[in-house]
Amino acid sequence: MANEVELVERARLGDRAAAGLLVRRYETTAYAVALARLRDVHEARDVAQEALVRALSTLPKLREAARFGGYVARIAIRLAVDRRRSARTHRALGDEASAAPGPFDRLAAHERRTRLLEELGRLPERWRQVFLLHHLDGATYARIGDTLGMAAGSVGWILHRARRSLRDSLHDLLEDES
Repeated sequence: MANEVELVERARLGDRAAAGLLVRRYETTAYAVALARLRDVHEARDVAQEALVRALSTLPKLREAARFGGYVARIAIRLAVDRRRSARTHRALGDEASAAPGPFDRLAAHERRTRLLEELGRLPERWRQVFLLHHLDGATYARIGDTLGMAAGSVGWILHRARRSLRDSLHDLLEDES
């Protein structure tokens, strides 16, 4: 059986038989490392194969030919970690996609928005202005008071009344969401 350093040196020079021997010698190592991280036989096989291909294609970068086995293992570990990270990302994106609203959800949301706008339109003008400035613009009571020419305390009272009026008129929508 050939020495590892000799096999690496021959593989660097293009000896396919030496490269084949290196693959056979370290395919189990690469597979075991990948399987330990991925816990999936098929994924581990793919990672092991890719690790061996990368190791052979980057042989010129390997400083110590005697450490080829460790080199393959490190590549397999990195690839397995990347594959797991990628799988988590794909699962998360898939979960988001499956949680995307369907046509009935979009219709219900549209109906709720329409109903809210109708009820906002029924509020007295000043109440509607205070409500929208606070909830859409994020304005403070003081800024709303300056804008509309009223005291901050009055803004708080009007906002309270507008919210209560909307809550009372939209109580059926609020019950549906609970």
